[in-house]
Amino acid sequence: MASESASVWKLIMIPSLITLAVAVIRLIGGLARWNETFFRRRPGGRGALVGIVWLAFIFAVYFAVKLRNSGDSPSSRGKAIGLTLLALVIFVGGEFLVFKGIPYSVSIMLGGIICVIGSLFVMRSG
Repeated sequence: MASESASVWKLIMIPSLITLAVAVIRLIGGLARWNETFFRRRPGGRGALVGIVWLAFIFAVYFAVKLRNSGDSPSSRGKAIGLTLLALVIFVGGEFLVFKGIPYSVSIMLGGIICVIGSLFVMRSG
């Protein structure tokens, strides 16, 4: 078990440090009012080029390669891709409910959160 946690730590250490560095740079850039194209000061920083959201795509490939090289790959690539796409559709639907729900209500928010959590379970099965 100790070996397994050391293995997980080794897997996530570099992505965690990169994410932390980008978050700190984004914070500094926002507080120092650097170029608005790169460092949006609005909550969430939508549309900013410097942000951690872009890291999700990079780290998805990183983790997929690491898991494949460790022998922990899915039995069917088609099933894995299909379930990932289904999870993406569910996730986007959930986010649409949360951020575009008119009128805004607790039930809309809860529905969006359930969709997001559901997408994680669908993706995990892939």
